[in-house]
Amino acid sequence: MEDVTTPSRLEATREEHAQLAVARLVVVGTFVALWIFLWLIRIPYPVPFLLVLVLEGAAFGLYSRVVRLAPTERAINAAYYAVLAVELVLLTAMVYFLGGLSFFGAYAYVFGLIFTNSFVDVRRGVIYTTSAAAAFTSLVLLDATGVIPHTDTCKRVTYGTPTHGSWPPPSSGRPGCSSGSSVG
Repeated sequence: MEDVTTPSRLEATREEHAQLAVARLVVVGTFVALWIFLWLIRIPYPVPFLLVLVLEGAAFGLYSRVVRLAPTERAINAAYYAVLAVELVLLTAMVYFLGGLSFFGAYAYVFGLIFTNSFVDVRRGVIYTTSAAAAFTSLVLLDATGVIPHTDTCKRVTYGTPTHGSWPPPSSGRPGCSSGSSVG
């Protein structure tokens, strides 16, 4: 079935999605700037977190380009859903590199949830939110069962499962890390 879109409607959709891409790029840029600032004041966050941020910026940059060149409204919407799927994978990687449950990195999902649920209908918002919850739950289960190694940004080392004997890690003074006692 061919997508017949009037030029004014196509331009309105294009403008809306271009603004969405810019907003997401601003958020990603802000977090990259925060990473650099924290590195400068010697409170570094993991380098893989920065790399994932750069990948997210590239994904939204590509999405912005596709929005400008897409011939139909349907193509723009398809690109939007594709970038949302990529974003969920990247947000889950960010949460993992920030330490999963041992760090407040799960806040990374909040920005995606806010932006996405502002631009989609309720049904698609529920699908995105459910997908984000499933991604986070999967990450927690994979971490808890030892399928993937636990990363802890507070100590900058990788642990086994919480029963490994070095849990909880001592605080490093890093924002988001507990100030609990050291475990020896």
